[in-house]
Amino acid sequence: MKEKFIPQFIPYWDKNEIKAVERVLSKDYLNEHKTVREFEKKFAKFVGAKYCITCTSGTTALYIGLIALLEKNSIKSIRVPDYAGIFAANATKQAQVKPILTDVERNGSLGKTSNSRFVVHSNGRIGKSSQIEDCAQAISHHTKNCISCYSFASTKHITTGGQGGAVCCDSKKDFDILSRLKDLGRNDRQNLKPMSDHFQYWGFNSKFTE
Repeated sequence: MKEKFIPQFIPYWDKNEIKAVERVLSKDYLNEHKTVREFEKKFAKFVGAKYCITCTSGTTALYIGLIALLEKNSIKSIRVPDYAGIFAANATKQAQVKPILTDVERNGSLGKTSNSRFVVHSNGRIGKSSQIEDCAQAISHHTKNCISCYSFASTKHITTGGQGGAVCCDSKKDFDILSRLKDLGRNDRQNLKPMSDHFQYWGFNSKFTE
């Protein structure tokens, strides 16, 4: 019997998913709205976090997650694993923090250069996190009180149609900061009311689509 080949880069869509997309396209509002809010609530519950913020990609999630962390901590450098994708290192550099590429040793030490770590979970193998973590390959994981970043690219466990990302957290303060960072630094993004013209942070347009 010939085994069924499952391609890594080609997502599978069933009829229910196609109908869900058609329902969204039939509406007048395609920018993030009620469907996105529903997804955020369900995804936060799925990983065991209090809050979820969606964004345009996993790399964007890493970037705004790190910026939110910097609001609470004075970090000039952060340890990034060298046996991982470039994503965490790129996000660290864009946040104007020095990435220190670090190898992994069972009995090793982070040394005195930096005690901050950007933990990247690879192939479902979970590392020990305390501040910020890349969960792109560990979709159901969230470390309590940690900023957890996810990717919904077509090669990941679940996809939102090509690209997409999310940040989950347990702190209301982190949630408020992330909400502003993903929408040009704008206040009051979550209430679905007419957009505010008050901007608290520098930020990019990283909003999700319905």
